[in-house]
Amino acid sequence: MWKGTVLLSSRHDETSIALPNGLYETLIDARLSGLISVLPDTIQTDVKELDPEESHIVLSRYVASALRDVLLRLRGENKILNQVEVCNALLNALQASKAMPVEPGLNIPAQAEQLLAVVERYGAGNARYVSHGTPTRPETPLAMSSLLTGTRVDPSLMSQLIKEMLSVVL
Repeated sequence: MWKGTVLLSSRHDETSIALPNGLYETLIDARLSGLISVLPDTIQTDVKELDPEESHIVLSRYVASALRDVLLRLRGENKILNQVEVCNALLNALQASKAMPVEPGLNIPAQAEQLLAVVERYGAGNARYVSHGTPTRPETPLAMSSLLTGTRVDPSLMSQLIKEMLSVVL
């Protein structure tokens, strides 16, 4: 059995791209399709059509990754405004879709704020918030993968879960 990496020369940018031997769960886009099509006969690939029950997960993960890459490359003093414009352009395209438009009101305002907590104000009848203010936030959001790595520098999953649960209970 062959074990290694196939180095392929891209026709478009004259660079070598590694396609390592291994298991994948990668959506085949136009670029990857081109790479697969020029693999030597000694290499076998295993490809299947998307499962209609899971296609939304695979496709949205792909689009999210592409969007993340685009947003990461935006620089300059108007970085956030430019990122918001890209996101709103995507949301507008989804809104204009005839297949199934998304609900209106999803566009992001130019100031691009993030909601971090909703708590009762002082004197609103909840003594816990009167003494504690806003809930203690976990050091790392639960959506972040660092909670699952368990390295010495990462916060413990248990401590972060307790903080998250207390923020809901209080």
